[in-house]
Amino acid sequence: MSKNEKIIAAENRAFDAESRALAAEDRATVAENNSSESAAKLEVAEQVTHTAQSLAERLDKLNQTLERKNKRMREALIALAEAIEELLPLAPNELTRKKIQSAIKTAKDASKDESEV
Repeated sequence: MSKNEKIIAAENRAFDAESRALAAEDRATVAENNSSESAAKLEVAEQVTHTAQSLAERLDKLNQTLERKNKRMREALIALAEAIEELLPLAPNELTRKKIQSAIKTAKDASKDESEV
């Protein structure tokens, strides 16, 4: 092999080695980008999860508050219906008594707990 052929062969080997090194560097860059994207996606997922947990906690507290208020209102409605029922004999006429009885029945039905229906 001539001197020129040896130089060309050495240059080709150097070029091949450099090409392989660049390809490896490109694969490393792609892997790093994928890793960064995965980390970013994980962070977003964690933020969404945290936000959902906070929302669920707030809704649970709100639901508990509404259930307590609803129970107190049912109790008040029953107490009012019972008080009006005691006044029923004082109604001036039969039509008024029937209206009061209907209102009392409606109030008692409305004051039942969902589990009682």
